[in-house]
Order: sequence, then structure tokens, then C-alpha cells
Amino acid sequence: MAAVHRFLESNDPVFITPFAGESVTDITGRSHPFETDPNELYRLAETGSSTFEDVYRIVV
Repeated sequence: MAAVHRFLESNDPVFITPFAGESVTDITGRSHPFETDPNELYRLAETGSSTFEDVYRIVV
């Protein structure tokens, strides 16, 4: 989230490119990719309703 915040403040994709293609795996082995599309991150930031937990929640 810190990298996304820095990206949104600076508009510099250097902060999010290290996460492209990366993901986190939940306890069931399901992979959840990190969102690194700049346009999608801008869209999510504009809604103001998505928190880290909303975007990266683990659904069992």
C-alpha cells in the first residue's frame, strides 16, 4: 500500500513496477495478484471507498 500511495502522489510507476506479476497466496493455495495497472489504481483511489482490506481481502 505504501508503494501505491507513493505512486498516486508522484505519478511515477517506478514505485509499483516491482509488484507487477507478483501475488500473495492464501492458506488454501489460491493466488491473489497485486493490482499494478495505473488506470485501475487511479480509479480505485477516486472512489475513496476501497481500503487495502477490500482490494486484497481473502475470501474463504
